[in-house]
Amino acid sequence: MDYRVILSSRRRLPYRSAGAGGAPSARRAGAGLAVAFIVCLAACGADRDPVVLFEQGDYDDAYALFSARAASGDIVAINYIGMHYYLGAGVERNFAEAFKWFERAALAEHPGAQRNLGVMYLRGLGVTADNHQAYGWLYHARERGNEGANDYLRMISDNVTPNAAGIARKRVQQRIVAARTEQASVP
Repeated sequence: MDYRVILSSRRRLPYRSAGAGGAPSARRAGAGLAVAFIVCLAACGADRDPVVLFEQGDYDDAYALFSARAASGDIVAINYIGMHYYLGAGVERNFAEAFKWFERAALAEHPGAQRNLGVMYLRGLGVTADNHQAYGWLYHARERGNEGANDYLRMISDNVTPNAAGIARKRVQQRIVAARTEQASVP
């Protein structure tokens, strides 16, 4: 058998030539190169995680990546776009725009976005302050596992009667169901 050495950046790998009737060996080598290429692409893209970029303060690149993902309906990305506008991170601060993005993700049942939307209603940022709407969204965020919503619910609970709280929960649930139904009817 004819062996040659292919130089690698880390070590020398033996390469068996195809030789007479050695086509399967060449296919295996080609398949191995394809797998190596895919692994390299995955590794190269690992540092392009928009959440990591956002947390590292690279807001411009994070915004660009989140925008592309949001365009395809990724609700995590949609919530992060809202955070960009809420904080003025990589974009001009705009509470009305943040509200639109949070609402879109909240209606898709993202618990973080539901909490964010509740906070915006509570504080009157980008929308008229409304304790009942705030309570409804914060309640749904907590029910879906967002622990941060608890603190806001405790803060607002004295301003919302038990009857009004029940109505707020029901109204938010109706909006979520309506959005889900509307989304299901889109081809």
